[in-house]
Amino acid sequence: MKLKLGGVVAAAGGTCAWAAARPAMIVSIVNPLICNIVHSLAHGATVCNYVHMLREVILTVLAHRPMTGYEIARSFDQVLSHFWHASHQQIYRELARLDADGCVVFREVAGAGKPAKKLYSLTKNGRTQLQQWVAAPTGLPRPQYDLLVKLLAGLMVNQPALRREIARVQGETAAYLKLLRSMHESCLKQPLRTGYDFALYLALRRGLLLVEAQSAWLREVSRFLSRGALKRSRPR
Repeated sequence: MKLKLGGVVAAAGGTCAWAAARPAMIVSIVNPLICNIVHSLAHGATVCNYVHMLREVILTVLAHRPMTGYEIARSFDQVLSHFWHASHQQIYRELARLDADGCVVFREVAGAGKPAKKLYSLTKNGRTQLQQWVAAPTGLPRPQYDLLVKLLAGLMVNQPALRREIARVQGETAAYLKLLRSMHESCLKQPLRTGYDFALYLALRRGLLLVEAQSAWLREVSRFLSRGALKRSRPR
């Protein structure tokens, strides 16, 4: 199945339509929310495991099907962008390391009137490493979100600036939430055929629920900043 995403045709094998383009506004929300919240800190680490995890993400993509480096990078841009991000340079560097480690192999594929491309596929060693990684314990999310520190600092040293920043983040979060809900509606209209498809849908669901929670929390913060009082309640 091929999906038309913002003028770009993406091979998706039944995958629901994720946004093809990410405006700067979206990226500004994706980085703190997705990096720090969605995959946050793995294995109890005290720093973001984002770069290290790129290895496992690429192995996962290649477990789905063989791809060229360009196809992998395009998959990050179009399909994986809302729960993982990596630059093309990072992807190609990691592919070279995976090749050197015997986790992937490639073969030259000739194009019609174009230079040959490297088609990467998973090796037995790469699949074994991926299986071992899936079986390893995953730590609980530990969000490290700079807005939490700004909230603490702003209440002590600069409340007017804090109110402006909360209002700005609220606006961007609302726009991102609208986008995620639209993507979710698109997914509901398309079949999910493979485990890969179901995993992408569940990742979208998680992102949607997290941004909804972020939006609700921002409303609480905004009410507190405007009224100077906080209504406390037990979580549901």
